[in-house]
Amino acid sequence: MGPIFIKHQMFRSWGLTLLHNHFKLEQGELPIQDIGVKKSEKTYITTPRFSSYEKEFFPAVLHVQSANNLIPLEFSTDCSALIANEELMKNPEFVTDLYHSLVENDLIANFGLIYGKIVNSSYGLVELNYEGRISRLTEVKNNDISNMKNLIQTSWFFSPKINGTNCVPNNCLSYCEKDSQGNHQNGHSQPYHDPGVKITN
Repeated sequence: MGPIFIKHQMFRSWGLTLLHNHFKLEQGELPIQDIGVKKSEKTYITTPRFSSYEKEFFPAVLHVQSANNLIPLEFSTDCSALIANEELMKNPEFVTDLYHSLVENDLIANFGLIYGKIVNSSYGLVELNYEGRISRLTEVKNNDISNMKNLIQTSWFFSPKINGTNCVPNNCLSYCEKDSQGNHQNGHSQPYHDPGVKITN
């Protein structure tokens, strides 16, 4: 998939993400991520909110439903998400190529797009889910991430190199904690997005 992001110059603004569940939404709720900063470290907190939320928000995770149809699954108040969406709208060929690659590799129901967050080069992002329908994505030092157990990598970002494509080590994010059965932590039993798309030619 990496070469498609490089070819269309979308590797700075979008990455590939494993579509996964967090919590169930009630009628009218949206999974909206907001940003907090503590001691210069960012925390991205996703909770159920309504479309009348006081801050402006933008699509952050997208399911590639067809060659010209993207379905937003999660949203963010991060201005980087706005910029990423503006770039995406200018590049429909990228969506078409990505869609065909996902279909050809039988990955259309499992992988989608996630916007690129600005993260310190010595940090990665780890997602933990809590009771009360809260998903917290926190900056963690790369050395600490390598020592953490029970993590599933859920996002990948790419960069060009001389002979092909690299997955950027510090930006191949994020990680989501799993339990002893390999499932995500609290609150994942009832999905709020489950594309379940079947492709027929």
